[in-house]
Amino acid sequence: MTHSTTSPYVVLRACSGQARGEYINAGIVLFTPEGPLVSLTSDLPRLRSFHPDFAALKTDGWAEGLQHALRSLALSVEQQIAMLSLCAHPFKPHPEVGFTVLEHSDPRLTLDKLTRWLVSMPTATVRPFKAERPKRSTKLQVEIANWLRSARLLSSKVEDLSKGRVVLNYPIDPAADLYTDFAVKNGELHVIETLDLRGISHLTPSLRGDAAIKGVTLDEAREKIKGKRVAVISASDYAAAKPAIWMISRSADEVWDMHHDGDRQKLADFISTALHQSSMPELALTN
Repeated sequence: MTHSTTSPYVVLRACSGQARGEYINAGIVLFTPEGPLVSLTSDLPRLRSFHPDFAALKTDGWAEGLQHALRSLALSVEQQIAMLSLCAHPFKPHPEVGFTVLEHSDPRLTLDKLTRWLVSMPTATVRPFKAERPKRSTKLQVEIANWLRSARLLSSKVEDLSKGRVVLNYPIDPAADLYTDFAVKNGELHVIETLDLRGISHLTPSLRGDAAIKGVTLDEAREKIKGKRVAVISASDYAAAKPAIWMISRSADEVWDMHHDGDRQKLADFISTALHQSSMPELALTN
């Protein structure tokens, strides 16, 4: 029949100094029926970077030395805990005593568990921050970007919306990785998505996916902005491109085909009006 014993333990802490009052857990003293067991952090670079005094500490055999000193005192557990502030220098015992269930077959298993839990560097639980990354550019987006750049109206900085610039890859919902190709502000915020299907005779799964994401981006913009949502398209085989065009068009307020002179002029007028430009250079597209 097995039985459990609850044993006290004390966390040993490294202190950065009285003025700072910063602490990190550096070791454990576990009080077992056979006597105290001591562990010390194995992350010595972390310990030494916490305060330069710890660089001079001889850690080899330190835990064993404290363990031997406590056992040789022949004191009760309460008295040993009271003596820790003197015996554990340069570490300071945590003022609160913890209790844990002891592994009778090997108490050091309990010590190792406490050390991993309270002393060792914890496992990361938060995903590293990733800088906002723009989506893959379409050929049409590049051509329109070059057109705006030639007019000195393009920026990649969101804050430049208020400075009379069209912003490239504007974040609609960064958490969902949704960025619209262009954004421009004139009282209200307007967004533009491009879809380039020139030179294709059939829709690949990748092209369908791109069109669907652009449709989702415009649909999400419905909740995020009050201005117009514009889809700017270009295709050479409209029969093949029709399903993709539908995916982006259903969430747009305006759809402009860059193969039509009138629609290219609508885009130019839209930008010039929003940014109070008297004229825009000609938008040149390749076939």
